[in-house]
Amino acid sequence: YNMAHVFITPLGLYCLVLDLSKWYSQDASASESLDFWLSAVFVHAPDAKLVIAGSHADAIPDSERAAVYDRVDEHLQERLDRMPSLFARLSGNAQEQRLFFPVDNRRCTPEGQQSVDNLRATLNRLAVEIADSRQLI
Repeated sequence: YNMAHVFITPLGLYCLVLDLSKWYSQDASASESLDFWLSAVFVHAPDAKLVIAGSHADAIPDSERAAVYDRVDEHLQERLDRMPSLFARLSGNAQEQRLFFPVDNRRCTPEGQQSVDNLRATLNRLAVEIADSRQLI
């Protein structure tokens, strides 16, 4: 992590990926890691777009997913409230009314495939917006 800032540019598109299975087990390192990367993007990429993906949704029992997703959303809301300029550049998951995109890594169900397709479509849309907004010098 010590050199991560070297690879973060002021303009761009960043997809922070968090492991939802760690949020399910309430591993403290999950929130610490997310906070580190949110701060890094906030400081080193002031004009970048941001998307947050939650991987390994399939590792969480169906009956627990909503509670885990709510916990992640609450944590993100609390952190991003303190970083309004970053919050404004976050592209959330409008389809599921979440600040992040839960992703089923197996994609063996229609819902799992839809989660990946939803994230991909958002990333593609943002990449096109960024490319279209750049002026040639």
